[in-house]
Amino acid sequence: MRPEELIPRPRAISPRPGRCDLRGGLRVLPGPGAEAAAAWLSGRLSRIGDGRAVPVALAVRPADRGAEAYRLVVAPGEIRIEGGPVGLLRGVATLGQLLADEGGAPAAELPCCEIEDAPAFAWRGLLLDCSRHFLSTAWLRRALDVMAELKLNRLHLHLVDDQGWRMEIASRPKLTAIGAFVEDDPRQRGFYTQAELRELVALAAARGIEVIPEIEVPGHSYAAVRSHPELCCTRRPERNPGHQKDLYCAGREATFEFLDAVLGEVLEVFPSEYVHLGGDEAPKDRWRECPDCQRRIREERLSGEEELQSYMFRRVARYLESRGRRAIGWEEILDGAPSPDTVVHWWRCRTHGDAALRRALAAGHRVLCSPNSFTYLSFPVNPDEHFRPERTSDLEKVYSARYAPEGLSPEERGRILGAECCVWTEHLVEEQLDAMLFPRVLACAELMWSDPAERNLDEFRRRVRLAEPRWRTLGVEYGPETVMQPLRTFEERT
Repeated sequence: MRPEELIPRPRAISPRPGRCDLRGGLRVLPGPGAEAAAAWLSGRLSRIGDGRAVPVALAVRPADRGAEAYRLVVAPGEIRIEGGPVGLLRGVATLGQLLADEGGAPAAELPCCEIEDAPAFAWRGLLLDCSRHFLSTAWLRRALDVMAELKLNRLHLHLVDDQGWRMEIASRPKLTAIGAFVEDDPRQRGFYTQAELRELVALAAARGIEVIPEIEVPGHSYAAVRSHPELCCTRRPERNPGHQKDLYCAGREATFEFLDAVLGEVLEVFPSEYVHLGGDEAPKDRWRECPDCQRRIREERLSGEEELQSYMFRRVARYLESRGRRAIGWEEILDGAPSPDTVVHWWRCRTHGDAALRRALAAGHRVLCSPNSFTYLSFPVNPDEHFRPERTSDLEKVYSARYAPEGLSPEERGRILGAECCVWTEHLVEEQLDAMLFPRVLACAELMWSDPAERNLDEFRRRVRLAEPRWRTLGVEYGPETVMQPLRTFEERT
């Protein structure tokens, strides 16, 4: 593949005279600190050459443009990648694309060039919802390989929701004995052991990816309160249409003891700087009727149920801070008074525009951007009975969009932590996810890595088509750009 055909496109490509003959194979020469990059590169080469092969030198160098910056030089008799340990991984991802020809087979030669590259956004994430429908550990491991190829560096795991609790908690075994099996559909049942999650975290780290766990507070918690009914206001959780009304009871100390115990184990498995605490779509019907919640409002002199949620969120966030971690919450947490240290996850672009993003920035928060008008890749490109037309998002819409609105001051833009694209699985099963991700995730990855000021959709589509054979060799199936068969309803699938 030629350098100008890469996805995401590098910041600067400088052609050099000559070509590098690869027919004798490649020989990986790692310097100190380059072991992870060397192991990944060696594992993906179709042929490791002997002493006559082209050497690929991996050298750790201070990166003045950030930890993920790298420099890649292809010369007639040598390939060299320089950068920090993570930057080398990003350079290896670029080299991996260059080493494939247009049919996906190993290239026989490379044009000589120099690439200087660094990301536009520090946080470039993919959210995977493994609660609504369970995702196998094998699929998650392959997702990490896909992310590394696209230079994405945060895997956000939505581990709990109304349909299932997916993480083993040793001190609360009912969460998986009951909460992982609240649905009848076998594809909505299951959980991950802590050992499996530790292995996933280790594999992610070897690819320069941080895994961010999400434990929802106070809503999206039916699976938890079904496992522990004493934690909801009525002590008798019930399913209802729409967002579940049975939340964690914010008036009982037992709730906070439970959450501290759960998060204590989460932090032992996930070493990430951040933990996502949710905070979205929490109806307050039960809290209004709950004597314990109403007593908490009076004792804490809160203005009402919205501020009670803020009290609960702040209290759980303080526990994370006491353990050296930081909290993220969906934009609804702004309805209360979250701690300035909490990261606000902006998402309701389709219905609320960028109001929450601007409110968060004005209040001094850092912001993570997932505008659902184009980053929610679980919305099909053609609507069915589940989705209205304004929710659809084809390749053109994704590639034409911007993660952050124009007109922000340099100081405000500096507080945008980064961006995520999201795949929710209310109406999707594992076998459908490739078609939803590809090719739109390619556009998301390019916008997050390079944030190009000028974009040529036709040229990008050409690169997307050229990349398809290589992705197929990795077991990835492209979905359509503009046409999609209606997804089956939940009833049809069960």
